[in-house]
Amino acid sequence: MGQENLENARAFVPYKSLVFCFIDEIFSIHAKYNPITINVLERIAERLGVDSRFEAYRVSDLLTKYQDVRPKS
Repeated sequence: MGQENLENARAFVPYKSLVFCFIDEIFSIHAKYNPITINVLERIAERLGVDSRFEAYRVSDLLTKYQDVRPKS
């Protein structure tokens, strides 16, 4: 591990929400983390009505918010 990796680890801020953990995991596969994944997370946080992707947001709140959404056939 180089010095740069250690500096990045110190700047790490953990998520308080499984919702954002899962979204981060999905969008970071084969994507440039910054800016693509971060921008997606921030847009989703805005749509959910939270100030930041680091705020707590419950899975049950997400399911309630989108309970009537159905896939297009």
